[in-house]
Amino acid sequence: MISMRGLEAWGGRRASERILRYYRYLFTFPSRGFMLLVILLSPSLSLSIAFSLLYGLGSLPHALSAALLGVVAPLLISDLLGMLLMRGEPFLTPRRLSIISYSSALLHPLLILASSLALLIGRPALPVRMLLFLVAVSSSLRCLVLLSLSTSPWRGLPLILLYPLSSLLLLHLSLHLSPLLLLYALIATAILMSSSLLLILIVGWRNRRTLPLLRAFALAWAEGVRDPLEEEMDRMGEAATLHIDALYLLEAHQPRAALITPYIHPGPFREVGSSVLPRMISEALQRRYGCLALIAHGVSTHDRDLTTREEVKRAVDALTSTPLPGEAAATISPPMRADRNGASALCQLFGDTALIILTLSPRSFDDLPEDLRLRIEEEASERGLRAVVVDAHNSLGDVDEMTDEDLGGLYQAAMEAVERALAAPRHPFTFGVHRVVPREWGLEEGMGPCGISALALRLEGGETYVYVVIDGNNMKSGLRERLLEAVGELDVAEAEVMTSDTHLVNAIGVTPRGYYAVGERMDERRLKEYVVEACRGALSQMTPGAAAYHRVTLPEMRTLGVKGLEAFAEILEASFSLFKKSSLLLLPLSLLSSLLLLLV
Repeated sequence: MISMRGLEAWGGRRASERILRYYRYLFTFPSRGFMLLVILLSPSLSLSIAFSLLYGLGSLPHALSAALLGVVAPLLISDLLGMLLMRGEPFLTPRRLSIISYSSALLHPLLILASSLALLIGRPALPVRMLLFLVAVSSSLRCLVLLSLSTSPWRGLPLILLYPLSSLLLLHLSLHLSPLLLLYALIATAILMSSSLLLILIVGWRNRRTLPLLRAFALAWAEGVRDPLEEEMDRMGEAATLHIDALYLLEAHQPRAALITPYIHPGPFREVGSSVLPRMISEALQRRYGCLALIAHGVSTHDRDLTTREEVKRAVDALTSTPLPGEAAATISPPMRADRNGASALCQLFGDTALIILTLSPRSFDDLPEDLRLRIEEEASERGLRAVVVDAHNSLGDVDEMTDEDLGGLYQAAMEAVERALAAPRHPFTFGVHRVVPREWGLEEGMGPCGISALALRLEGGETYVYVVIDGNNMKSGLRERLLEAVGELDVAEAEVMTSDTHLVNAIGVTPRGYYAVGERMDERRLKEYVVEACRGALSQMTPGAAAYHRVTLPEMRTLGVKGLEAFAEILEASFSLFKKSSLLLLPLSLLSSLLLLLV
């Protein structure tokens, strides 16, 4: 039976998916040097070819001077002025100002088409009129971008007006435009710029938080500036009590390794919110105890994203300031695995602590719902156990294939694995831990700063087991099985390969889902070598140990929450829908009226 919390989590999951759909609308631009080259060449070559077709090669100097003076110079001057006026604007950097001009320059090959059409219909003035229309379109684009992305739109007003006025004036002087045609060009430009202004006003009027939220989202995505979006998230967020499970492996009563399982989702992306949580926990425990920590993905979804970096620091400080438990388990069970209809659970007992790892691999799945963890914890508690429930997060394809039946299978497999572990004998153990950080892969390839970590456990007189955590956001479907096969060649009886679900890798490049899962942009042979290297390193430094567990409870933590996720999704959907509807109404009318004014 699904609880109210489970229904809320499912609603939050759907809200996350609604937000993720907008990743596909993001795109990248070339280097600034290339864009400047296009700004220089596209208008110059296009106008030169257009004039040559109509008036012969003798018109080339005239066409080139008109393009450089009337188009290229105003674009570059606007960019230079923008660098001065927009200084301090986090999003309107010199590169992004160049993107506006670059996008405008890409329109100018239309002049060649206009020239060809002019030859067919006998309208030699058509390319010039098309050039004036392109000035109007470029001015409208500049107006739209500057008004929507500037935190102080009035600062951008000189930039909005400079380009059309300077361009039309210089084209008037170089091409000897008639006063009436110049007037028509000014009116056409005013029509298109007014449509951009009206579009901004309509979208902002629907919800006054729309533009600040979209601007903050764009800043965080494009520039890694997190503060504005965290403020918006905190405003929409809610308080919740969260937990972090810590399983320490002790050598001479001091932690040498740790398996940390936060039930805090490490998102939403880049360094916003709790995306940095795995890295910060790893660094903090290294400083506090000198131990190497594997950060697993505790069962949680995006509604458990922390809203600000300050909340992350609170969580990490609480973890490191909590004293180590006085009691430690000197014996552990072998890990026992159970499978139910493609759902797999592994359970290993450390004293009265049950480490339970869940996966649906090789089927594609994403975050498991919190309600599943709560059910498993309750059942484990009835058996006298404290459960650490890990979402292995290790199989992702094009779509999430997880169903309600899969969740039921995971629950049943977990309980069966617990029963098998309870029935198994306990033994003293040795352990080793090692980390490898591949140099050739970084966030763009889906590899987080904690790299690949391996924890090896060997029962006294018995078998060896290995847990591997790769610091990434999920894993290419099928890769987990191939990595386990490689680890098995080390005479390892049981193993699991997981990811930390770090969202530091999210929003780095433009992909359909906004990030690359582990293995999608990595050489698989080399990845296997690194995983084996980490395992060998752990196996080479085995030492007798004991296991100590404690749970850190974090009251009143600010999380994005289901309501925050839904509000975020609703604002994005409503704003995008309104933008599309308004654009479909305003842009065709304004474009058509401007075209008729200039071309007819």
